[in-house]
Amino acid sequence: MKLRLASKEAFKEFKIGLQRHIVWEEELLFPMWEEKTGMIEDGPTPVMRFEHSQIRQYLDVIHQKVEGQNPDTDREELALYPAIDNVTSAEERTTIFAT
Repeated sequence: MKLRLASKEAFKEFKIGLQRHIVWEEELLFPMWEEKTGMIEDGPTPVMRFEHSQIRQYLDVIHQKVEGQNPDTDREELALYPAIDNVTSAEERTTIFAT
């Protein structure tokens, strides 16, 4: 039980810190960069804003899993691992997963 609580608290701190960093970049750093360079639509900041939106989505998914105490990873368990099973032999899987 203590481990779960510690995990929740660690993730909460990580999430808050990352969100604070994103807000700082988007509200302070990026506008300053765009004003100084004139690079608004064709510079690095639009790409970074898009990446930030993806990060927010991932944080929300992880947050839901942590809160629900659901350690399953959808992409690995439901997509990647079954696909690996389809293209490898039992011997190859035994070798790679024993490493």
